[in-house]
Formats: sequence, structure tokens, C-alpha cells
Amino acid sequence: SCHDRSPKPLTQKILDRPRLIARIAQAVGDPERAHISAFAVTPLERRLSVKLGVPIYGCDPELAHLGGKSGGRALMRAAGVEIPDGEENLCDADDIAQALAALKRRQPGLKRALVKINEGFSGDGNAVFGFHGAPERSDLAAWAKARLPHMKFEAREMTFDAFEAKAKAMG
Repeated sequence: SCHDRSPKPLTQKILDRPRLIARIAQAVGDPERAHISAFAVTPLERRLSVKLGVPIYGCDPELAHLGGKSGGRALMRAAGVEIPDGEENLCDADDIAQALAALKRRQPGLKRALVKINEGFSGDGNAVFGFHGAPERSDLAAWAKARLPHMKFEAREMTFDAFEAKAKAMG
């Protein structure tokens, strides 16, 4: 226990306490027989890993941008891997609407598109956008933006406001 009820991240609380780090290092014993396992690795976890001399199983925070949907698409494209048509780094309703309009212009027969939160997992950041009734060309982006709240979200409790907030937070 850090005996600290502040809202700081646990790793920061540990880093702020050199004696606690020493106790953890002593409990670890042989650092070659240990590792840190973290769901999300931030610079804090990386610092703790270095201080303890224990490897961390996780993505280096400096490379985290490559682990999301946009980063993955960029990596695959750079490697020459064929990927589905789409856009990256969408941060708000305007970005999403513009991307959907551009996609529809490139593929006029398109009936649906999948919109994904960059850092979502297990489908919770996915929504299906339907193009039924879409105008031919002129105000396609405005039409798409007006229909974003009606996308079919994978997560039953998801709303477009929450979806957009997550997109903005990750943008």
C-alpha cells in the first residue's frame, strides 16, 4: 500500500516513494526472473521498469500511437499491405462526416461503412453507418453528420455523444 488516497496514478505514487521502490526490488529478487505486466504502459510504468531493472511486457509509450487503428493502418500501408478503403485520425463529428462523404464518393455503390474509435477494443468502439437515402453528391457531408447519432453502435449503451467524446480524447 502507498497509503495515498490521492487521484494520482498508482505508478506515480510508487515512483514518489524510493523506500517503496526498494521494498519492491527486494521482493522481486532476481530481476531476470521477473517482469512487469501492464494493460496500458505510460512513461510512468517505463520509469518504474527502469528503476527496478525489470522488463515490462507492453508497448513502449513512444510507440503507442502505432498501436491504435490509425497507426495500424499507417504501418500496413507503409509496408505495402492492402487495407480496406478508409480514413485515419478522425477526432470529431466533422472529421467523421467528411471521411464518410469521401468514402461514398470513391465508392458510390457503398451501402454501409464501419466507423471505429482509434483505441477501442472488443468492438466497443465500433459503429455501423448506413448510406440508405444518401444524396448523390452535393451536401453528402452535412447529410452524413446529421445521421451520425443514428449509427448502430456495437456497445448497446453507447451514444453518439459518448462515441465522439472518446474520439476527441484519443485525437
